[in-house]
Amino acid sequence: MFQPPLHESVALLEQHSSGIIAVDKPSGIRSHPNRKHADEGALLQVPYDYDLECFSGEGQRWYLCNRLDAPTSGVLVLVADPGLAAVVKKCFQDRKVDKLYRALLRGRVRRPKETWRDRLRTRRTPQGLRTMVSSDGDPAVTEMVLDRYSESAPYASHVALRPKTGRTHQLRVQAAERRTPIVGDATYGDFRFNRSWARSTGNKRLYLHSEHVAFEVEWQGRRIQFSAEAPAPF
Repeated sequence: MFQPPLHESVALLEQHSSGIIAVDKPSGIRSHPNRKHADEGALLQVPYDYDLECFSGEGQRWYLCNRLDAPTSGVLVLVADPGLAAVVKKCFQDRKVDKLYRALLRGRVRRPKETWRDRLRTRRTPQGLRTMVSSDGDPAVTEMVLDRYSESAPYASHVALRPKTGRTHQLRVQAAERRTPIVGDATYGDFRFNRSWARSTGNKRLYLHSEHVAFEVEWQGRRIQFSAEAPAPF
């Protein structure tokens, strides 16, 4: 097995002999192309097969086991073996993966620790996918822990987020619902604050980063875990 043809800005974190590969995706890179061919702005620089959910090229396939929104940075997992890929995907589907995100929120969270519980419904609009709180939506649960209040901005909070469910845009919508949207969120955020923040810091991005992913698979009796530190703007 050889290293996948990663986008030049994507960092290889670890490559197991099992065929499990972890990479650190920067903000602005798509997890997979929007169309069924190679995409210069996607994770790998080979075509993506939507039916098989894998990248394919140079006589090799790499199955994408989890996804991040393009603005979100952090850990993504790829698997070269189709059988093992199915096992890893099932871990994600069955919520048997420990996921930790870092985020910067506009405003000060009220409590140092709390569990966010909502019902979310995603709909396709002319502007793209939009998720909203709805009484007929699916349960969304996230544990929030305050790291610290920002030293550079008096009304911002650095937090750790552990999603227990995997709804579309879950963390972004739940943060916005509590009037502490994620800094830099161009869909659910405080647009005026985002512009001011970008001007004052020189950093225009969504401040959401997938820092840690851990799961257990029947492979040499090992617990697989990958971590990628939040980038400098955090």
